[in-house]
Amino acid sequence: MWQRLRTIIEDAAAQEAADLFSEQFDRFDEAWEGLKWLLSRKPEIGYPQTINGVPTGYRLHIQAADELARTPEIWVVYTHDDNEVVIHEINAVTPPDEDEEKAKPAPAA
Repeated sequence: MWQRLRTIIEDAAAQEAADLFSEQFDRFDEAWEGLKWLLSRKPEIGYPQTINGVPTGYRLHIQAADELARTPEIWVVYTHDDNEVVIHEINAVTPPDEDEEKAKPAPAA
C-alpha cells in the first residue's frame, strides 16, 4: 500500500510561535520537524475537537516531552484533508520536574 504524504502548512500564528519556541528551547526545532513529519503521514492521530458535540474539523495532538532528548511537550491544533495539514496553533512547555510534583501538597479532601 502506498503511503500518503501530505503537505504541511503553518499559518502565520504557528510560524511565529515556532520561531519563538526555537529561541526558548534548545532542541525545539528537532522535535518540531519530527512532529510535522508524523502529522504529514498520520494526521488522524490528533483528538477531534467538538463544540457542544458538533465536530469542528480541528484536531489536537500533544507530543510528549522527552527529558533525555531535552525536548519540550508540544501542543498542536490543526486541520487536514487528503492533501495537506494546516497547523493553526502551537504551544511548547517544559513539563514540571518529577521532584517538584512530589513536593506539592496533596489536595484537601
